[in-house]
Amino acid sequence: REKQEITVSAASKYFANQLYGYRNRGLSIGSMVCGYDKRGPAIFQVSDDGTRLKLQVCSIGSGSLNAYGVLDTHYKLKMTDEEALKLGRRAIMLSTFRDSGSGGNCNVCHITPKGKTRYPPIDVNQLYYEFADELKRDIAYQPSTDE
Repeated sequence: REKQEITVSAASKYFANQLYGYRNRGLSIGSMVCGYDKRGPAIFQVSDDGTRLKLQVCSIGSGSLNAYGVLDTHYKLKMTDEEALKLGRRAIMLSTFRDSGSGGNCNVCHITPKGKTRYPPIDVNQLYYEFADELKRDIAYQPSTDE
């Protein structure tokens, strides 16, 4: 009606209102609404009871506590795109390896004022070995040749 794109805040509010209408019906939904609008970048966590929170950093799902451990330790306000991509992948990879309900591919989307870039999915097993040296410990099991 205003002939302009909806803001991220308004989109998250609309989604939260829809979820609120279905509260107490057995839904189990954790989601985030992310975007870039005239106000700048925005991330909203939206829960199945209609709750929504505006956050600087967000992680959703059963492995989210593990991801938050990485994000809380390494997130900085001023990061390059490459640093942010690497941090996001690292958080996803560690959350999947510390949570039996998570796993599969690491999917990352970079949102800017010019649009979005979807990076090709990477199997978290591949990321596991790529980050092994960075963690400065032997996280990959290698059977001993000694008998």
